[in-house]
Amino acid sequence: MKKKSLFIAVITLVTTLTRCSQTGSDSRVPESDNSTKMERLKLKNAAFCYCVKNTTPDSLFKALEDGSLSGYIQTGNHGISAYEAVDSLSRVYAKKEYFSKHENKLIFMKCLDFYNSEDLESLIISLDDRIIKN
Repeated sequence: MKKKSLFIAVITLVTTLTRCSQTGSDSRVPESDNSTKMERLKLKNAAFCYCVKNTTPDSLFKALEDGSLSGYIQTGNHGISAYEAVDSLSRVYAKKEYFSKHENKLIFMKCLDFYNSEDLESLIISLDDRIIKN
């Protein structure tokens, strides 16, 4: 039951982040370049999934795996090296210790901090040249 609740929380969180990111404006990308904005968003969402994957024990992640990470990779137009780069950065954040005052691991707090970090934002913008144009 605990895994099912965690799974539902993950799905809700990812859905909420996606909706919030789609409504926000990024002043660094011209409004006419919506495809670049969408590609950045897919890469950023994949980065969040990598963080959850790299932070949770393998057995728990397998129970949570719903295909979101694969979906972002398959529908995104960044080359594989871009996904490897955000995975690498997510591993750095995954090693950080986040505990509540009751010593509970704060997985989602850590991954949300990563999702909203300047490090990730800068990395994603620097990977624009790895977007494969159709």
